[in-house]
Amino acid sequence: MSKVRVFQVSHEKARLGGDACPWSIEWRENGRRRTEKVGTRQQAEDKAALKRRELDEGAAGVIPHKPWQEFVDEYLADMEGSGNRPDTIEVARRCLGTFTAKIKPKWVARIDGRTLEQFRTKRLRDRTVKGPISPETVKKELRHLRAALRVAKTWNYLKDVPSLPKVLSDQREKPHVSEPHFLAMLKAADVATVPELDGHDLAEGATPGDWWRALLVVLWVTGARIGAVLRLHWEDVDWETGRVLSRASDLKQRKDTRPEIRGALPYLVKIRGGDPRLLPWNLSRRTLYAHFDAIQEAAGIEVPCPKASVPGHVCRRSCHQYGFHAFRYAHARFNYANPELQNQMGHAAAATTDHYRRWAKREMAEYGAYLPAALGGGDEPPKSSGETAEKTAEKMRFRVVRA
Repeated sequence: MSKVRVFQVSHEKARLGGDACPWSIEWRENGRRRTEKVGTRQQAEDKAALKRRELDEGAAGVIPHKPWQEFVDEYLADMEGSGNRPDTIEVARRCLGTFTAKIKPKWVARIDGRTLEQFRTKRLRDRTVKGPISPETVKKELRHLRAALRVAKTWNYLKDVPSLPKVLSDQREKPHVSEPHFLAMLKAADVATVPELDGHDLAEGATPGDWWRALLVVLWVTGARIGAVLRLHWEDVDWETGRVLSRASDLKQRKDTRPEIRGALPYLVKIRGGDPRLLPWNLSRRTLYAHFDAIQEAAGIEVPCPKASVPGHVCRRSCHQYGFHAFRYAHARFNYANPELQNQMGHAAAATTDHYRRWAKREMAEYGAYLPAALGGGDEPPKSSGETAEKTAEKMRFRVVRA
């Protein structure tokens, strides 16, 4: 650690007295002695601590006086040049802008763990039109901030990336499509009136209900994102292995994957026309969600609102229906023990797949507490149910429920 001395000039102390004499700091820079008059002793101690840190960072090759706003502009420009999705860049811009407004940092090198804790505390006090800000929103902003600080360290603007402060939140159950609801949606798919045969080049005799049944089955067997499913092409289907190439360009996933789609091919062949896409859709995404909601309403689906316990939350009809992402959780629930789950779901990092696995294990596990025979239980304690759940999940490899 660099040495910085805090002292009072002797002749000034003799002239002004110990209480009135200002304090100074002294350090060496490039072999030359430097001094700076500060003020009170506490101010001098604080200034000395900052100077020690600045000298240590300079010795480590860190640029100590990189303005925060300049770095933000460089970071966002680098994101655009690296081919990140526009939505991702916009979220990062918004998160970094919120951090800048709350903390008003001047130098990148001065951001530490305490800075992030201050941001967390201030952000959790904010309110939105729907009520208090969600802790998950604060977690997301901290993750984007950490990604930016990691780049700052790579560019020698920051010595170390501080750890993220903890943000407590409710671990609510993830909405996942159940088997009865999945079968009910397949039966109710005929209420849909789009896509039309002529406008989407479907097979002769195919109906909008056939298209929706094919979409729902593909979502069920692949666990893929809705955007990835709508971009699949017939030319990428491998009929021998039952896999299809899911391209990473313009998608959230970072690399090409080959999810298994064999169980959905009979439904897809039924609607196959002249369009190169497996599931041609030429209308807006809003229309897609509107018809998905109509199918669920016709199927009589009513799921608990995941935010019912949040103060100030006003439930709407959409709160009691599934989103397309619920099919991903359903797929993970039945196939979490499969080693190919990461490729199947198109996750760039194994940590993301582990998140789904941990949730699915909690959902699938059966505890089976031992009850003595005198109270109606068995003679011996049952075997570990966790082991049974693992074997059951292994047998369910990419399970397909047919209509």
